[in-house]
Formats: sequence, C-alpha cells, structure tokens
Amino acid sequence: MTDSDLSRLPGKVAIVTGGSSGIGRATVELFVKHGAKVVSIDLNEPVAPEAPYPVQVWSRALQEAKSLGGVADVLVQCAGIPGREGLLDTTIEKWNYVLSVNCTAIMYGMQVFIKGLVEEGKPGSIVNVSSSVAIDFAKHGIRANCVAPGLTITGMTRNSTRPASSKQYMLDRTPLNRWGTAEETAYSILYLSSDEAAYVTGQTICHDGGYSAA
Repeated sequence: MTDSDLSRLPGKVAIVTGGSSGIGRATVELFVKHGAKVVSIDLNEPVAPEAPYPVQVWSRALQEAKSLGGVADVLVQCAGIPGREGLLDTTIEKWNYVLSVNCTAIMYGMQVFIKGLVEEGKPGSIVNVSSSVAIDFAKHGIRANCVAPGLTITGMTRNSTRPASSKQYMLDRTPLNRWGTAEETAYSILYLSSDEAAYVTGQTICHDGGYSAA
C-alpha cells in the first residue's frame, strides 16, 4: 500500500482560514498530506474592524481555488483572536474587532463559499471552529460541522493573558489530564472534511480531552 492509497482528500480543493499558525497550519499540512490542494488565508497585519476579511481577499482566494481545480470543495475556518479583557476594560473598538473576526468573518466566509457551490450544483463540506448552518443547505449536499477545541497548545494559548490558575482549573477537570495539540485537532477536521463523513452534518466534535463530558 502506497501513501497515495491512504489519501483521504484526493482531488479536493480546500480553503483554510487562519492557515499560518496553530490549528489552521496543522490542518493545511495534514490536508496536503492527504491529497488536497489548499488555499490558505491568514491576515497577520492589523485590519479595520469592519472588514476582517475584505472582499478582495476572498475574491483572490476563490480565484486561486478555481485555478487549482474549480470551486472549492472544503472550507475550514480556523481564524480567530482572543478577547479576554474584562467587561469594564473593554472598549467598543475592541469589542467590535473581536466580533468582526470571530463571528462576522465566519458568516461572510460561508456566504461566499456556499454561493459558489450552489451555483455549480456541487456538494461540499464546511468545518468551523466553531459555528454551523447545516440545516439550510443540506438539500444542496453541503455539510456543515463544528470542531470545539478544549485546552490546545497553539501560539495563541501560549501568549494568552489568562491566569495560570484558570488554565490549571480546566486541566484538573480534563479527564485525559493533558493539553491537546493542533495536529490532533486537525485530524478531527480532516475527518469532517472527507467523504468518510458524507452522512455527518450539524454536529459538533468536542475535541477537549473529555472536559465537556466530565
């Protein structure tokens, strides 16, 4: 058996947001290993709160996907930023910026992705970390699922200002008693993105070492 026989995304074209670090980067690397052609979107520079994913960025991503093999089959949205300031310390500008990246960008990404699939009459898969619109577009063969990570080692969590006591509190209540890795989370995303999950939609995989079940 060759490596190609083990590929789980052969011929798939995927768009991954937040693809330069953490879970996003692990997902990109795993998808490529499993035969997908991947367009990675990541904005490292500060952007205006009202436009975390400007139209021109998504237009380029969609054009790149078409050049790789047509309308993208898979959308994985990993991009996100922390917003841990206390209520009295948060400004409206910070509030709007966090919402624009973590919520509005997810909505807009799904809009442009789903529109392309529906116009082409093509099925597809969406994996958000975390959100879901599974019911509305099931009739088009478009699946939408979520991966909800628990304690996961990424650049964001390493640089988090959350108190050590808070992290220890979560760890103490995680049955597997350790932090997860971005690579482990990427395998859940790989499964939901592949044809192996063709009958799975509207689900949330809590990739959290048992925290949510404890």
